[in-house]
Amino acid sequence: MEAAADACKGSNLNFWNESNTKPMKTGAHFFRALKDHPLLIPRISNPASVLFLCSEENFIFSWNRWLAWFLNEEKYAIHETNPWRLYQNIQTYLTRLKQEPTAPNWPPELRVIVNRTLDFWRLREEVEDNAFSADKKHCKICHNLPDHEKCVQRKIVHCNEDPGFYAKVKGAGITRVPEKEQMKPRRNQKQSTMPQLYHPDELGLERITADDDIIQRCGKLVILFVDPDIDNISPGETLDFVWFEAFGRQPGGHFEKLVHHCNKVTAVKPVRRGGKFDLWSSGQMRPYGWRQPSGGRLGDTYAPYAGIEAETLEGIMVLFEHAETSCILMGTAKGFHRKLWRNMKDASRMCERVGLAGVNVFDCRNYTSPQHADEDCVRSLCAQILLNAEEKWSEFSFCATQYGYYIETRENTLWSFDSSKLHGTMLPSERTVLRLRGGAGQVGTAGSVGPHVTTRRRDQTRAERNEQTRRNYQLRERVWHH
Repeated sequence: MEAAADACKGSNLNFWNESNTKPMKTGAHFFRALKDHPLLIPRISNPASVLFLCSEENFIFSWNRWLAWFLNEEKYAIHETNPWRLYQNIQTYLTRLKQEPTAPNWPPELRVIVNRTLDFWRLREEVEDNAFSADKKHCKICHNLPDHEKCVQRKIVHCNEDPGFYAKVKGAGITRVPEKEQMKPRRNQKQSTMPQLYHPDELGLERITADDDIIQRCGKLVILFVDPDIDNISPGETLDFVWFEAFGRQPGGHFEKLVHHCNKVTAVKPVRRGGKFDLWSSGQMRPYGWRQPSGGRLGDTYAPYAGIEAETLEGIMVLFEHAETSCILMGTAKGFHRKLWRNMKDASRMCERVGLAGVNVFDCRNYTSPQHADEDCVRSLCAQILLNAEEKWSEFSFCATQYGYYIETRENTLWSFDSSKLHGTMLPSERTVLRLRGGAGQVGTAGSVGPHVTTRRRDQTRAERNEQTRRNYQLRERVWHH
């Protein structure tokens, strides 16, 4: 029993059959089991299970949730298995297997999972290397220039906590479009609220935009939004950031991969938000991940959004594409905001993983929103991948309203923000809205496209409760059988 406890130290699993004799210590053992038991990976009941080899954390998460239980039932001696060492052996096995001239005789679904996992490992290393390369944080080109000419700048911001300001702006739209060409409110018959539109100058919002001279010289521009220090003048802790040219422009690089992924249309239905959202909301936001519904059908609970599946090869590919999207955004952000990256990982540790963390990815296409606050449990990330809009009106810019600024986004931009504070879109003109959705005799096009990555509070709460239920079950099993 002591040997079993040592082997599974740190694992949530605390009940196993010590009479099992089938070995489970090497990569060969593991993939023989996968081949002999095609249903070992629960692709139908849990589509996210196909991502279980993407990282050691994912593997241990899956080991505790379903993998060890299945292996135990199939008479594998998991009481002698160290799951961390097993994962290392799996990595070694797959790396060597990749060099073999002939592919193993595996089911097509397993081949896709393994091949996309190998691709994911390479991507993760590239993202880490790119985010932490020496020229990112310590630019030799501009280090002797004045602060306002450097490619990494700091800007002190203050959060407006005035209740009157919050009540005034919540639900309103913000736009720079002249009055006659402004977006018309999407009022429905039940909506009784009078639509409100503000120019950013009326709210004192500062325009944050890219400096082409700096980008041409250094290849990037990063602005870190920081808290004021004790003296209220010096920069303090980094709150958020915006990174222009965040993903590079190399052929076949991360930006091209994001463009490819964002142009794919999934079977998941767009999010529909009522109330004041109806007034200034257009376009679509398609969610991807696991959610706890606020309403919905009777008995619905924490589960994947409808339309997410891993029964087909196409479904598996789409899961890996969203995993890659979250990996690129989070890994890139880590270069300048490691605390945000860690907080996102920690907050979602019990949620089903989409990539390396239990976040949800929202694919935004021509999406606009009024000023609002969300109930997320951590700061969020957004990226602008494609943009075809009126630059003179800052269409589709991002408003961090309570912090007093708006980001005039462009293609290849990454930024973070506190979604618990008022934020929203710089609304486009009515003409742009019609052009993008194909209305008024026009052909619909992609005007503003990019992913949004976050973890919602209610998803986190339900996932943690589910995990506690699993642990309580294991505790009862241990008490009853020993």
